Amino acid sequence: MGEGAYELFAGYTHYGQHETGEALHKDLIGTIEGLHIGGLQRVDRVTAAHGLEPRLPFPDLELVELALALPQSWTLISDERIAKYLLRRAFDGWLPDEVLWRPKEQFGQGTGMNDVLRAHFGETVSEEDLTWERYILDPPLRTREELAYYRIFTEALPGVNAQTNVGRFVEA
Repeated sequence: MGEGAYELFAGYTHYGQHETGEALHKDLIGTIEGLHIGGLQRVDRVTAAHGLEPRLPFPDLELVELALALPQSWTLISDERIAKYLLRRAFDGWLPDEVLWRPKEQFGQGTGMNDVLRAHFGETVSEEDLTWERYILDPPLRTREELAYYRIFTEALPGVNAQTNVGRFVEA
């Protein structure tokens, strides 16, 4: 869908935990405020590394203002309204139903890469390493895979503070 679409139109699974439009709206605003440390930063750096400049329609200020001005209950996820319901309705008739209305999957789920990367990088770090190094960051590293990524980051970018420059989503 593009960067910002999930944040504006409640596309992530965890948004389904909200029972009121007000609670969902508050969560969406918090996520939108943090877009610059996650997806937008990644897109900017990857494209710039190849001499490209991306065009991202969803974080456009007018679209953000429109999405946030809609009645809060319209983005609530329910049995009748699946994630990104409004966005899907906007493209109804333009995209095949099997594409438009399919359930959301994490990016790596369909390819199996989540499991492959977790196994590969998890094998490069022992449980003992994780025990000793877990508290390098706050919040603490949770898995051997996370510690492996942290090590790669610090080796590739010496002097760059991961604590202040890398955003992480941590479930409560």
